[in-house]
Amino acid sequence: TEKKKVFHSYSDDLNAEIQVYSLEEIFAEKIRALIQRTRARDLYDAGMLYDLINKNKVLQILDEKFDFKGVILDISSLTKRKDDFSNAWDASLNHQLKVIPDFEIFFNSRCGNTIFPCFFFYLLRTNHSSSPNIFSSRFIISLHLALFGAFSGIVGSSKR
Repeated sequence: TEKKKVFHSYSDDLNAEIQVYSLEEIFAEKIRALIQRTRARDLYDAGMLYDLINKNKVLQILDEKFDFKGVILDISSLTKRKDDFSNAWDASLNHQLKVIPDFEIFFNSRCGNTIFPCFFFYLLRTNHSSSPNIFSSRFIISLHLALFGAFSGIVGSSKR
């Protein structure tokens, strides 16, 4: 968590801070949630947060979170559950967003063949090049397997 200043539109001078989750913590929790359940809102949130996070911080948070919760990273499960996400997309988001992005465009640009697999590849490469002993071997093995599944799915789908 981190402290953030409270902003308000009232005229009185409020000089207060509150404890909040960092964007990296929220992103890591959304990734964990996506691995364990199928909720369109988690997919949307993770996709939108991706450009705002410090990717190096996220890896350490994911390692700790996945280890504590006993979660195995399986990015390929996102593409396997694409129809489930698609079916829930409009109903899940229409009461929260004024304009709902087209599911196919959002999924393919953020999750399917680009950002999430590339993000985890980036994290793995960064981990090995800068500080190889920070993360648990179980998490690194899980990351390798997740990437293998995600990228083999991409390669397999391009052969069709």
